[in-house]
Amino acid sequence: MASFEEHGIPLVPDEYKSSYLESLEVMIMLDTLRAINNPLNDYALVALLRSPMFNFNEDDLARIAVQADKGQFYDKLLAAHTKSGLHPEVVTQGLEAKLTLFIETLSDWRDYSKWHSLYDLIWKIYDDRFYYDYVGSLPRAEQRQANLYALALRANAYEKTGFKGLSRFIGMIDKIISSGNDLEEVTDLVPKNAVSLMTIHKSKGLEFKYVFVLQMNRKFIGHSKDGLSGKYIINREKWTRH
Repeated sequence: MASFEEHGIPLVPDEYKSSYLESLEVMIMLDTLRAINNPLNDYALVALLRSPMFNFNEDDLARIAVQADKGQFYDKLLAAHTKSGLHPEVVTQGLEAKLTLFIETLSDWRDYSKWHSLYDLIWKIYDDRFYYDYVGSLPRAEQRQANLYALALRANAYEKTGFKGLSRFIGMIDKIISSGNDLEEVTDLVPKNAVSLMTIHKSKGLEFKYVFVLQMNRKFIGHSKDGLSGKYIINREKWTRH
């Protein structure tokens, strides 16, 4: 799959529908929503800091981490920003600028989430940090943006059912992920003119103009040491060898 991405070829894996929420761009957005809902969620907070929206590197995180011997990472982040931690001298001007931007942005998003819909909040995040445009510059841009668009649509549909609140929405998404099910809307947003990647079993009964069967040189159970590359192949219809 990495090779397809490297060459800019749209790819729709057989498990595309079930892997939708596990796409990198959506996982970053989900961690963003988790951090907005609860900044004391260390995993989500660090994921947001490391994301392309803020670009904190490992050195930045280490300088923040040493500001306290214990406690939540958000508290250490605030201490680093105010230079009230154990090692204020390691907070550089560049890091201080990053911290100011992050804290102000996160605070703005948290306030916004209290008075606006999830759909509006998600698009505000996309717009404020140019995240939707950013993924549009990456390989498989159409598919990535479709994933983000589907997340916004699902949030809108969720609130139309009468349910409200960021915390409940995150809980619902986590249940979907744990159950292995995915969002129905994404099936309408599968990239067009893409390569379909599937197993031979899943492809039975389907027709394609061009088909590439990979790893035919490997040995299959019941076949010779040459796998399927030998000179004898069974014709199932005539039950003969060629």
